Amino acid sequence: MNLKRISKLFGASPPLSRKNITDYGEGSDASTQHSVEAKGVSSSFEADAMEGWEAMNYDVGVMRNLDKKFMGSSNIGWYITGSVVVAATIVTLVLLNSSPEETEQNQIAHSDEKITELLEDQEVTLDQTDIVLPDSISNMEDAPKELQIEPKNIEKEFKDMQTEYEFKAPPVIEMIPLDEVRMQIRHVEPEFIEESKTAAEIYLHRLKLVDYRKYRSKPKVKTKQFVLTGTPASKEDEHSEDPEPEMQEVEIPYIEYISKTMRKFSRGSYKNALSRFDVILETYEDDVNANFYSGLCLYNLGEYEEAINRFLACRLSVYTNFDEEAQWMTALSYEELGQNDKARIYFQKIIDQGGFYKKRAQAKMK
Repeated sequence: MNLKRISKLFGASPPLSRKNITDYGEGSDASTQHSVEAKGVSSSFEADAMEGWEAMNYDVGVMRNLDKKFMGSSNIGWYITGSVVVAATIVTLVLLNSSPEETEQNQIAHSDEKITELLEDQEVTLDQTDIVLPDSISNMEDAPKELQIEPKNIEKEFKDMQTEYEFKAPPVIEMIPLDEVRMQIRHVEPEFIEESKTAAEIYLHRLKLVDYRKYRSKPKVKTKQFVLTGTPASKEDEHSEDPEPEMQEVEIPYIEYISKTMRKFSRGSYKNALSRFDVILETYEDDVNANFYSGLCLYNLGEYEEAINRFLACRLSVYTNFDEEAQWMTALSYEELGQNDKARIYFQKIIDQGGFYKKRAQAKMK
């Protein structure tokens, strides 16, 4: 593959170094680990690479032969070697099937050759959101860390809520009349919702989702992708040039698309995840998963007004799975906007309903 083509698409941002990976794997210094983790969530490429290194126990030695082929051409070679999730599998299989007489050095060399063959022949498929974000999202800034709702905390709340409601029914969440809390929304008015129900759920990356496979016939998400193919590295010369990559409109199975999106969200890549949730909403405007989690992305990006709209849209869905969480997040969003009167309306409603967030709402009202 001609890596100059990929470099033109992505630029040459400094990647995590091999020393960063080694230091992180050894875990000798907490500040170093924190720095690596912060950079790991700064882009989807670094995040994918970190997942691969984790699968290989952060052993960078087996990749040294690839340096000669890829890393000299462009920093985007780091993205190609970020495909080590696949490469790690090959390494494992090769080592397991090697004869006892083979030395460790020969085994690793053999593994490198197999990995190189794979990377030379593979296609690289990239979603449009992996390459460029809409300006409206790209220009957003993360809210201060102490104000963010981290995915690991959401995961814990889901578990705690599930345990609490094992022996009792969850509260009925009532809508607050819009004449009490005025807001601009793009969805139907509450009185148009004739019935609601709790939908079947699925957990992806330890986070709750409505399983739309139960309610939509072969659900798919319409998106755009680049498919990059080209001349194997062993056959390139200075005159080699891959054809310009073309954007293709494709339909991705919903479960596949949202699984990758939830992975990005769980890693804290809120801008990229938000862009992908917006793609889902272009196909399914009432998707409760996309509305709720995009609302969380917007909250963590300090876009509280738009987050409120997403949480309200979530609560207007016929599926009630996120009603309680969305009501709580709406109250927090108003609080962050400094609109305390509106926040207190929601906090009081939460107290009256006696649900999972009752004690927290009571603390807010003091």
